[in-house]
Amino acid sequence: MLIVILLLIISVSTAAAQEFSVINNLENQNVGFCAYDAATNTVKFSPYVDSVNTCGVWFNFGVTGYRRDTVLTFKTLFAKTVHSPFFPTISNDNIDFQHVRQSGISGGFILRITPTADTTYISTGFPYTYSRLQILLSEIKNSKYLQIDTLLSTANNLNVNQLTITKKPKRKHKKLVWIICRQHAFESVGSYVMEGMIRYLMSESCNQKLLKTHIFKIVPMVDVESVYNGQSGRMQLPVDFNRDWGGIPFHPAIRRIEQSIRESAQNYSYSMFWDVHGMFPGGFEGNSFSYYDLYGNGKKHSNLVNFWHRFARQSGFTPKSVKDSFNSYDGMTADWWNEINYGSTLQFSTTIEVDWNLNSRGVPYSIEDYLEIGKWIVKSLE
Repeated sequence: MLIVILLLIISVSTAAAQEFSVINNLENQNVGFCAYDAATNTVKFSPYVDSVNTCGVWFNFGVTGYRRDTVLTFKTLFAKTVHSPFFPTISNDNIDFQHVRQSGISGGFILRITPTADTTYISTGFPYTYSRLQILLSEIKNSKYLQIDTLLSTANNLNVNQLTITKKPKRKHKKLVWIICRQHAFESVGSYVMEGMIRYLMSESCNQKLLKTHIFKIVPMVDVESVYNGQSGRMQLPVDFNRDWGGIPFHPAIRRIEQSIRESAQNYSYSMFWDVHGMFPGGFEGNSFSYYDLYGNGKKHSNLVNFWHRFARQSGFTPKSVKDSFNSYDGMTADWWNEINYGSTLQFSTTIEVDWNLNSRGVPYSIEDYLEIGKWIVKSLE
């Protein structure tokens, strides 16, 4: 009889433990502490923080086994950060994510939703994974205008890919445009802008003259390991990817990109450098995407301003200029490295920052918005 009672207790305890669980086998996942209070139907969590997640800004995970008869609340006190997202995303299938406005930021992040399924996935913003990039590359790999190279493979067999997009013949007088993205792994929204650029360049609607006169060198995902592992990357130790330019870079990917830039700049007329990023999701920068201005006043400043004016007229999105100064105390950024080394030929070198929150129309950004921004950035060259 005692054995039966013990088995019953074990069975009940096991069943109770399985009622709520964290789905922990996701690519790009990040969650540290996570606990569930059934009485209030509240999931309390915080992002995982370590030497590559020093900001604690990125979270991406799923939960199941919560109550569906009342409001489901997600709540956290962020460790080492105040960058709580105004518009996190949720999904029931880890595929289709939708923006939701957080319910409060007093003392931390609070999100209340009406659960519509047994499983809910929640993320800082729209996730963009390494696998999604590989699917995109598989879709376009047979284009006669595209060459895909592997700059390096990581210890975990993840590739840092380089795309070359142009229309033959590859004449030396072509203008060279370099574009990189995801130096900071958590800045996932930038990857949708990058995908928009690539898809437009590969499309029938792209002005063929542009591909005849320009050659595009693109590294769509720089810090592939941190993206895959769900690490934030920003301010990572011992050195941030975007503070590792110049000298002898710590990160092998930066060394290879610098080398590739040098090689291509010898063969073509180096014209522009774009580094695509995403702002911290808790800060509004004019409720629009913006760029950082390296130059103050002068010819290059005029080139940059005129470029974004063309973009704004065509796209309907209104960018905001944000001044940037050279930060010598914590390392050199990619846009400054390119300006210092190739400023005599570059029209401009810039960091493009993408907002996570409200677009210039006053509504939360959609994935389609980000793809459109990428398209219109390229179209502004036509």
